Amino acid sequence: MIKKFDILTLKKEHFKYDPMLVKELMYVSLPMALQYAITAIGVMILQVAVNSFGSTTVAAFTAATKVEQLVVQPGIAIGMTMATYAAQNLGARRIDRVRQGVRQSTWITILTNALSSVIVIFLGSYIVQLFIPAENVEALPISMEYLKITAIFYPVLGLLFSTPSPPSTHCQFHLFVKKNPLLLNRMRDFFHFNLTLLPDAQTVVLE
Repeated sequence: MIKKFDILTLKKEHFKYDPMLVKELMYVSLPMALQYAITAIGVMILQVAVNSFGSTTVAAFTAATKVEQLVVQPGIAIGMTMATYAAQNLGARRIDRVRQGVRQSTWITILTNALSSVIVIFLGSYIVQLFIPAENVEALPISMEYLKITAIFYPVLGLLFSTPSPPSTHCQFHLFVKKNPLLLNRMRDFFHFNLTLLPDAQTVVLE
């Protein structure tokens, strides 16, 4: 394949230091690195808050997040597809197709996530039971309370999934769109557990 496609062949000039190329790579990679850093920090903060409520709440949160990850997979798949689609059309200088793809994928993801919200709200209790052991049945109402609140935000989450990743769009725009939903989601989860689940969790633990 390397012999067939000259673009894949490494040459001596490819290893020369190019300050403009380094600048472009940093321009693209730093927002992406910041995105993953914010996500990781948010997850750690949320996990610390949940752990302080006892084993029952931890089991409830774990089961609920598994259901949440399951139902939002269509949106994630569309987002990964859009990253490739946008990058290819950007390389071909077809910005009109990038805009069209973003619009259509956004609507598809919002509608798909809205359907996921309905499924979680009305059928979530049956799905959660697949991830909760029989000895932790008291965690079921806590999981459902979490899911019913977070499910409201699934359509908004579609805006995050359908936004192309940094290599395929403008970095500042990506940084703005990506960070705000992530921060809002972490804040939503954190305050939900602190303000609504704490009394239930403490009661369960004491019992």
